[in-house]
Amino acid sequence: MCWKTLLKEHEGFGHGVRSVLNNRAPWRSKIIGVVADLFKVEDKYAVAMETALGAALQNIVTRDADSAKAAIKDLKINKSGRATFLPLDTLRIRDFPERHKAVLHANGVLGCGC
Repeated sequence: MCWKTLLKEHEGFGHGVRSVLNNRAPWRSKIIGVVADLFKVEDKYAVAMETALGAALQNIVTRDADSAKAAIKDLKINKSGRATFLPLDTLRIRDFPERHKAVLHANGVLGCGC
């Protein structure tokens, strides 16, 4: 099965992640998706991105911290596993540090995935 199909069907994702994504509770409407679903990358870079992001591909992005807390509560009550949440209202955007920008000109570097 190809990488795109695995992501589409969330095969290989943790039980908790799949439980959240399949839940029908009211808080579910504020779940945006998993990191893997939220960006597109050319096929030739897919393995590189998957390697760079690793388990973070399964992190669940939510509109706010309250929906993440509700999902966590649901996971605990139903003993449905664990998941990592990224509530948009609490995330801080960080700039690419100036001291690291030199690496973008190194031999073999194609660019920044940021």
